[in-house]
Amino acid sequence: MKEIGVALGADQEMVGVTVDIGVNGPTRVSGEWSGSAWVDCTTQPTPSPVTIAYRATYDHVDSIMVLVDLDTRQVISIRPRSMTEATVDGEREFLGEHRGFEDCRVE
Repeated sequence: MKEIGVALGADQEMVGVTVDIGVNGPTRVSGEWSGSAWVDCTTQPTPSPVTIAYRATYDHVDSIMVLVDLDTRQVISIRPRSMTEATVDGEREFLGEHRGFEDCRVE
């Protein structure tokens, strides 16, 4: 494990816990990930982000970050990170009910 931290809300209250898991890197990783996104942000934005699963390949990855929501006690994000520049190689392929999702803001 590389680091444990907190996620703060708009009013600086603790809303989540993050766990950063180190990998031998920087490296290239492929897999199914999840992230927070605003569904259909141009026509009918959701009031708060939802968790969306997607498949992607990332380059220059140093760690995998997991975010747990303290209210729901559920994992809401699992994604690659980099201290320099984790980059997506190609397009994200959104899965499940969000297949064909318009990628307007995935974090």
